[in-house]
Amino acid sequence: MTATDAAPAIFVGQMGIERPVRRSAGASLDATFQNRRARPLMRNITGLLAGILLPAFVLAFDASAVPLISNGGFESGLTGWTTSTSASSGGNWFADTSNATPLTGNPTVGPFSGSEYAVTDQFGPGANALSQHYTVPAGTTSLTLTFAIFINDWAPSTGDELMKVLILSNGGNPVTGAGTLLTLFSGDTLVTAGVPNPYITHNFAVTGFVPGDTYILDFQETDTLFNMNVGLDVVSLDATTTIPEPRSVALLLGALAAMGIFGRRRLSAIRHHGIFCSSWQRSRCCANRCTPKVETKPTRSCPRRASSLATHGPTHG
Repeated sequence: MTATDAAPAIFVGQMGIERPVRRSAGASLDATFQNRRARPLMRNITGLLAGILLPAFVLAFDASAVPLISNGGFESGLTGWTTSTSASSGGNWFADTSNATPLTGNPTVGPFSGSEYAVTDQFGPGANALSQHYTVPAGTTSLTLTFAIFINDWAPSTGDELMKVLILSNGGNPVTGAGTLLTLFSGDTLVTAGVPNPYITHNFAVTGFVPGDTYILDFQETDTLFNMNVGLDVVSLDATTTIPEPRSVALLLGALAAMGIFGRRRLSAIRHHGIFCSSWQRSRCCANRCTPKVETKPTRSCPRRASSLATHGPTHG
């Protein structure tokens, strides 16, 4: 018997002969077999990675709404807001809780939600502005402005009073409208038969912004001849961003770590045993290499390459 025909080592598991392995001539065959079994496993691992990591990646970078306006419901009065009036104005914006304006006592429908709302009232003509600065966060893809408003113009006809909603550049003038970048709303509604008008809810897409820049949201009321009471409530300006949240990032990193460990263990099992086995199979026959015993054929085949025995056969010295 030559060196190349040395007796193979016969690994016997708890349930029978596992497989004979030749140390020399059979080594290349065994390596080829391992590579052939590794390729489908890698495809399985790739599929698992796509199935688990792709949803985790989408979740990690899922769009989220970031509020940019504070105290939009005016439940804290006018905290967070700035009021500005023209030199000749006999009125202003006020936080109110009742169904009557604070200066003239004109009837209104009261708050849209909660217990307070903002309303204009005046004794003479002028311009009154209610504004708030905001900064667009990094990663913002869209801005949405929502508010509820009523307009009670007590004039006999339209054209003398006007309500506007503007976006101004940082440093713009809320009273005069200097620095206006975007006009979202402009309108007037007359009071009919002394009955105050109801709220109307509006939604606007705010465009032309630059992430990181600061702007002014401006509610500008102008009256020239008669009283004009404008009520405002539930103001929100939300930025949709794609910045990942910490919890989502943690989920993504956890999935990456888990799949890395899974792939490493499975590939290690193939290189060590020559075939992929389940954890139960490894514990029964594939993971333990017991003392060899002479067998002409396996009493019960391990779920590995039992055909190797039939191909090469046991070699006796």
